[in-house]
This record gives sequence, structure tokens and C-alpha cells, in this order.
Amino acid sequence: MLTLSKPFLIACLVGTSWVHAQVPALLKDIRVGTGNSNPGELTLVGNTVFFEANDNVNGSTLWKTDGTPAGTVMVVPPGMGTMPKDPLNLKAVGNLLYFAASTAAAGRELWRSDGTVAGTYMVIDLIPGASGGGAGNIFEINGTIFFSGSNGTTGSELYKTDGTAAGTVPLKDINPGPITSQIENMTNLNGTLIFSAASSTNASNQQTDFELWKSDGTAAGTVRIKDINPGVANGNPQALVAMNGAVYFRATTPANGFELWKTNGTEAGTLMVKDINPNAASSTPQNLHAHNGYVYFSAVDATNGNELWRSDGTTVGTELIKNIYSGSTGSHPSNFYSFGDSLLFRASTSTAGIELWKTDGTNAGTVMVKDINAGSSGSNPMYFATYGDTVYFQANGGNAVNSEIFKTNGTAAGTGLSAEVVPGASGSFPELLVFRGDKLIFVGNTPATGTEMFVMPLSSSPAFISWTGDVSTAWEDAANWLPNAVPGSNSEVVIPTGRPRYPIVAANTQVRKLSCESGTSVTIAEGILFKVLQ
Repeated sequence: MLTLSKPFLIACLVGTSWVHAQVPALLKDIRVGTGNSNPGELTLVGNTVFFEANDNVNGSTLWKTDGTPAGTVMVVPPGMGTMPKDPLNLKAVGNLLYFAASTAAAGRELWRSDGTVAGTYMVIDLIPGASGGGAGNIFEINGTIFFSGSNGTTGSELYKTDGTAAGTVPLKDINPGPITSQIENMTNLNGTLIFSAASSTNASNQQTDFELWKSDGTAAGTVRIKDINPGVANGNPQALVAMNGAVYFRATTPANGFELWKTNGTEAGTLMVKDINPNAASSTPQNLHAHNGYVYFSAVDATNGNELWRSDGTTVGTELIKNIYSGSTGSHPSNFYSFGDSLLFRASTSTAGIELWKTDGTNAGTVMVKDINAGSSGSNPMYFATYGDTVYFQANGGNAVNSEIFKTNGTAAGTGLSAEVVPGASGSFPELLVFRGDKLIFVGNTPATGTEMFVMPLSSSPAFISWTGDVSTAWEDAANWLPNAVPGSNSEVVIPTGRPRYPIVAANTQVRKLSCESGTSVTIAEGILFKVLQ
């Protein structure tokens, strides 16, 4: 225990401790000050959350966090090795992260990382030199990693890798020549890769004959499944999702427009499930999601607007669940999220706006969970993440509580505000919610920090609080702290770098722990007793 009772300046050199809390707190101000580091693509690999962020010094690069400030660091710091720049397409594969990244010497290529400097490196330089072969659509099946890339002669085509340069090989030049085959929608069907790709190019160098393909990881086994829209026209299969030995998707033909299709991986087994909007009119199935033996989606029929549907793969078993918003406007169900036996989603009505709904697959069991933002404005729920028997998400509570973290157990009584990062009408707009153990890690925005990484541990443990110095040097002013509260004996306090001013303690105070970042300070006024309990 540290006890101080005379004028004293604590010159903080290194952050030493951090704690859990049931309130959100700044994890790290990566771009110090009010600028935005804009963290993106949060991806959990084991107990590590990888993400990309820009500290305004090193540019956009790969970061990781264990949910603590000290554990939130660049994977390859300056001077420690080759720093992967502008990471994209982050994908967890076992205990490794695969992603695309750029260097000045190699351009954009396929990389891998185990979270260490030595274990973070380029897998292969497909185009030797600075051009870069790229690495899109990274997808793993049974230890084989598929991706799209170019060797400089072809366009971006299908490759596979075992994570080594020697084990990285092209599978097929689907669209012969320099134009990409535009590989998309990779999906696993019982160990076979299903995807969409274009195999032709027209006189204007535009991809055509965009159809459904499959690959077993060999050149001979990489073939088109079916020419859904015969000739060079596009069947345009999109929104692929696997369920019960089939892949469901939407595709188009001149006779039926965009409708729901399925495939078992064979030409004969690739067929339209139902012409929901008859003849050439399209039902345009969207947001396909597999749940409890059905594919749920939104679609338009001849009578209703965009509404909630489900299919068991048969014509008769493909049906409208509920006409939530009567008439041609439609409720536009989206953001489907499985939560036990219920399927959560967002939908719009004229009286409530876009709100949180749930369905058990029946008309009667499809109901609005709660009108979170009472009235017609809507709360716009999104970014769902589950911890135990509770789903956390972003929602707008109205003028008193703008976009913050809400939670639900699937009932109206169990749905409400969980925590505010920015109290009041401004909102922190939390997004990309990911759980690492009992810590909810997310991206949020405050006036003091800009868009940065935040954390909200959910275990019963001491309160974490971070100094902002937004209004003064007064330790005792809640407006200088995030969240908006003065530290107490159960608080673990962090003093981060880059604040406009640092605290002066002018009243007897005790805190559980004090953690300071380099170059910061805490000043204890004369005659004041300041205790750090741990």
C-alpha cells in the first residue's frame, strides 16, 4: 500500500496494472488526443483480439489486445521487424490469423500471425517485387486455406495454401487472361468449397458468366456446378449459406428473376426452391441465415413488401412468416442473429421505426421484443454479441440516451440500457462488439478520444476508471473522468498519455490501484492523504 500525506508529484513512467469493471472504459487511446485511430475488423483468435488501427505515426497496421491497456499493442512495433501495413480480410484459422497486408517491398500479399513478432510474416510473394498479388476472400476448410490472388499474368484467381510458401498453389485460372474472375461468397458444403465466379470477359473487359462453382482443393476438382443463366449472361449467385447438406443462395434467370435457389454440389441438385414473386418479377431474397433447420431471409412477393420468410428447402416449406409492415413498404428484416431457439433481428414498422424483434418461426411467435426508442424514430439495433444468456448490442435510446450499449435476454423486461460511454444525447456509437472471455471489447467514440478501442468487463470486480482532464486538473471533478465518476476505494485508476492536463488531488483519497502511462503525472496537494491500496 502506498500512502502519501504531503505535497508530492507522482511522475508516472510505465503503466503497471489494470482491472475488470462492469462499466465501459477506454482500452487505449491509440491515436492520442481527439483524432480517430478507427479500429476495424476485430477478430478473436484464441484469447487474442486482432484488429487494424492507425496511430497517425505508423499508419494503419496490425494490433492485438487481451482486453487490458498494457496488452493492447502493435503486433510488430517499429524497429522490431517488417510491419504489415493496411491489413484487411482478417480471418481466424485455428490459433493463427491470416490476412492481407502491404509492404513497400512486396505490395499487398497474404500474411499470417500468431501474435508474436517472429510469428508474423508474409506467407508468399505471389508477384515478386512491389506490385503485390493480393489476398482476398480468405476461407478455411479442414486446414486448407483458400484465397484469391494474382501471379501477375492472370487476374485474381483461386489459390490454396497450407500456410507455407511451398504449399501455396494456384488451383484454376477460371477467367483466362488478365481479368479477374471475381471470386466471392466462399461457403463450406461438407468439406467442399462452394463459391461464385465469372469465367468470361466481354469486349469491354467486363466479367460475364458469373455462376456457381466448387472446389475440392485440386485443379481437376475446381469446376462450375451449373450454368444457372445459360450462355455468357450472369446467374449471379449471392448470399450463400450452408444448411443440412445444401447451400442456399439467390440467383437470377430471365424467366424468374432473382429467387431462392439451393445446391447439393451437383448440377442436377442445383435448382430454384420457389418462385416467390411469380414469373419474371424478383423476390430478391436477402440476409440469408441458417437457424434451427431453416433458412431465414427477407423477400418480396406479389402482395407484400420486403418481409420475413423461411425455407426448409422445399417449395411448400418456403413461406412468409409474418407481414410485419402491411402494404408494399415492407419491414425489411435484417441483422439476423441466433440466440438459443429464438432468432433476433431488426425490422421496421410505421409506429415504432426500426426496432428489435424475435421469431420462433411462427406468425404468433414473431414479435417486437421492445420499443427501445419509444415512438416512431426507432432504436436501430445492430452489432449483436452474446455473453451467457444475454445479448449485447448497439441501440439508440432516444434524446436522453443516444447510441450506446444495450442488452436483452429476449424479453421486454430484460431489454434495456447496459452502459453509456458518453452519457446523454451524444452517444458513443459502439460497434464491432467482440467478447474475449468476460470482457466486451468494442469500438466507440468520445469527444476526448475520437474513435478508439473500449472494453467493458462483465465479471464482479473493481471499477476501472480513466482520467481525461477534459475540464480541469481537479481529481475530484467527475467531468475529468471516463466514465463520469470520481474514483473511490474500489477503483482502479489509469492515467493515460495525451491528456490536455493531469490531475491534482486536493482531498483525502484512496483507490485500489493506480496505473500510469509514460510521461503522465499525479500531484498530491499539501496535507492530503492519498492511499493506493494495492
